[in-house]
Parts: sequence; C-alpha cells; structure tokens
Amino acid sequence: MKTKRIREASAMIRSLCVVMLVAACVGFAYADNDAGTTSGALLRLGVGARIPAMGDAGTANSLGVSAMHYNPAALGLTHRGEVEAMYQNLVLDISQGQLGLVHPINSQSSWGIALNYLDYGKSCRVGLTDIINDNVSSTTFSGQDILMSGSYGRMVTQSLSAGITAKILNSEIDNTSATAFAVGLGLQLQPSDWPVRFGVVGQNLGTKMTFDKTDEQLPALVRGGIAVDLFNNRLTVSAEAEKVRDQNVCALVGGELRLMEILALRVGYDGRIDADNGLTAGLGVKISDISVDYAYVPYGNFGNSHRLALTYKFGPKY
Repeated sequence: MKTKRIREASAMIRSLCVVMLVAACVGFAYADNDAGTTSGALLRLGVGARIPAMGDAGTANSLGVSAMHYNPAALGLTHRGEVEAMYQNLVLDISQGQLGLVHPINSQSSWGIALNYLDYGKSCRVGLTDIINDNVSSTTFSGQDILMSGSYGRMVTQSLSAGITAKILNSEIDNTSATAFAVGLGLQLQPSDWPVRFGVVGQNLGTKMTFDKTDEQLPALVRGGIAVDLFNNRLTVSAEAEKVRDQNVCALVGGELRLMEILALRVGYDGRIDADNGLTAGLGVKISDISVDYAYVPYGNFGNSHRLALTYKFGPKY
C-alpha cells in the first residue's frame, strides 16, 4: 500500500512538473511584446453562461462545450454527449451567439465543434465632409466576427489530460474583411482522490488579421488556474490569472453553490472589466439532462450584459 502511494505521488509530481513547464514555455512565447493593436475580440469573449457568471474563471473549471473555449484538456474528462446554445445581448446593440457540440470517443477522449458569432450592430458613417459641414450622417455600416472551432482532448494519465483547439476567424468591418487561423493548447491536472484541479492554457496562437494594408495581432494569451470542490461537491471555488499580449496580468475568481442538484447560484470577479467593478453573478437550473443558465455582467456606463444558455446532455456515460 505504501509503495502504491509513493508511485501515485511520484506520478502526480511528474504531471504537475509538465503543467508548470508548458505554462513557462507559453509564457515566454507571449513575452514578445510586438508593436501594434490586437484584433479578434470574439476570441476573448466567454461562452455559455455558467463560467461567465463565475468571473470567467474556467481554465480548471469547465467541461463539455465550454471546455472548447476555456481548456480543451477538459474534454478528456467529458463523458457524455452535449449540445449547447447561447445568446447574449452584450452592450449597446452588440450581440453574441454560439452553438456547440461535444461527443465522447471513448472513456478517455472527446471531440467537439462550435460556431460562434459577434454582431457589432450598426454605426453612423461619418466622412470628412460631414465633419466640416457639421452634418448628421444618414448612412450606416456594420461589422461582425464569425468563429469556427474544432477541439480534441484526452486523458494522458490517470491525473493529467491534454487538449487542442483549432480556430478559423473571419472578421468583417464595412466592406473590408480579414481571416486568421489560431490554435489553443491546454493541460489539466486532477490528482487522484483530491477535490482540486489545476489548469493551464495558451490561446489564440496564430496568424495576423490583415485588413487591406493593416496587420493586427490576435489577442494571444496564457491562463493558469485552480478549482476546488468543497462540502461534498456542493461548493466550487475557482481562481486564475490571465496574461494577454501587451497587457497586464489580471485575476479572475468565481464561486458556485449547488442546492438540491437543481439550482446553482454563482458569483465572481472578472479583473478584465475596467468599465465597472468587475463583479459578475448568475444562476442555473438543472432538470434531468437539461440545464438553463443565466449570467449578469455589468459594464458601467456602457450597460449590462445578459446571457442565456441552454444545454442538453445525451447518450450513455462513458
């Protein structure tokens, strides 16, 4: 028995070292502060409604369709098929929607696909003549982002899982468009018999967005986080740090309290939101294999974001 515990501890330490090594390598990759702006806002917006209500801290706290965005390694721990549809009225007349599907291959791996869009609404087209003559423009233009994703994740050992996500992003602004390709890599460590998970992910590593003659970088980032289940899995607390290209490190924290396996109450803090205090909230209702989730995220003077997500789990449990 003692020898078995030593082997388990040794395997856990090796797995944790791998996670730390990958995090360091990805961090060095992001340390190159290239000049210029970043594009692809859709790449940074959360999906679903559960994780956004928890401060968007999902690197070590996601499963199913949401794992494709937050950490594809968690697909190795996804043991049932899942389909999810989400819509949110962001701020002003900007809206976002997503449709995703995840399905297990076996007890150790799963794949997933997703379609995500961001509609920027309509804006007034203001030309130099309008400014000189102090005219109110009568014409408008619009813009949108469309993101297609494919993910795969599997268990590497009993404690360590790994995953990858490939993305194609098309962005249109008025009559100009650009396309970029990106990948995301993730690891998740869940020691045996421990109510804790560690996660690290590198996202949006890819090509530039080229609008006419203007090149814009994708918002490449690295995240590392931890999630802890307490009180017989009635309470989950997650915390993580995020570093985006050319931006400061920010913190994300969330908590979820589950009541009677039906109702879940959520609260969080998203340090990326500088238009307000960063507090988030939401709830979820689960009946059999169907879940309905809601998230509320305030953006100060810009307005408030309201998210709704519908999730259905199907098929046998692998």
